Amino acid sequence: MKNFRDNDFVKTGKMARVTLGGWDGKSYNGEARNLAVFVHPMHPGEEFIRLMYRGCRCYHKITDRKHPISGETEVEFYTFFESI
Repeated sequence: MKNFRDNDFVKTGKMARVTLGGWDGKSYNGEARNLAVFVHPMHPGEEFIRLMYRGCRCYHKITDRKHPISGETEVEFYTFFESI
């Protein structure tokens, strides 16, 4: 797991259509949703989405992989921060 500060992630105003492929306790068949895109200054060119899960802010990296059932863009778990 990576170790960063939550405020290092910057919301871009861009949206991405992605699937969490089960990370969210659903979307096992690749169901997608549109989520806000975040960037991190130490990772130029990489994009992330953020979700709240059980009181934590979880960032997932947007990948080039496609879900085998739906063909939607997949994300992978990156890091999380406990809520303040």
